[in-house]
Amino acid sequence: MTKDNWKIDLEVDHYKDTFEYTYQYRSWRDRTFLYLLISIVILLFQLYAPDAATKIFNKTVKELLSLELKIDISFLTSIVWFATLGLSIRYFQAVTTVDRHYDYLHKLEEAISPYFDAPAFTREGNRYIEGYPLFSNWVALVYSILFPCVLLVVVLVKIINEISLAISVTPLLVINCIFAFSTVISIFLYQLFIHFKK
Repeated sequence: MTKDNWKIDLEVDHYKDTFEYTYQYRSWRDRTFLYLLISIVILLFQLYAPDAATKIFNKTVKELLSLELKIDISFLTSIVWFATLGLSIRYFQAVTTVDRHYDYLHKLEEAISPYFDAPAFTREGNRYIEGYPLFSNWVALVYSILFPCVLLVVVLVKIINEISLAISVTPLLVINCIFAFSTVISIFLYQLFIHFKK
């Protein structure tokens, strides 16, 4: 085996490994997106039907944990805020990781493809971008602009609603504001990465 063949084999193996990792990160991203959507729905439910949300949560706790205690809506809200922050950070982290992996795959494809006559190793690179259908453009727009805007609006409306209804400043309200503010920062940093990356 020549040095060149050894190098090509190594690059191809590295490409396959990188592609496998990218696929795993995509699955992680998709699961996190689903959980984040559930968290947003719960925030909206709490916003428009706080009493019903409390009753459902207490009933669920009673049935799942066999506990008779009644939990206050403010505590439930803090749990949802914490989950929303954590899930949004994990989702944005997953998206940026997948995006960086695709950029790296494209560079690997550029390095490997000259060794082959056919348009090999362009599945995720030039061929993928050239044949990008209109629906895929729409989905990219939804994920990169529409969804973050919806999340931002829900977070801002929910925290403003909590502040306006508060009789006094409580530790849970302060914690909720920190969670909401941190989520807003995460959204803006994500947008900077997606739209202004080098």
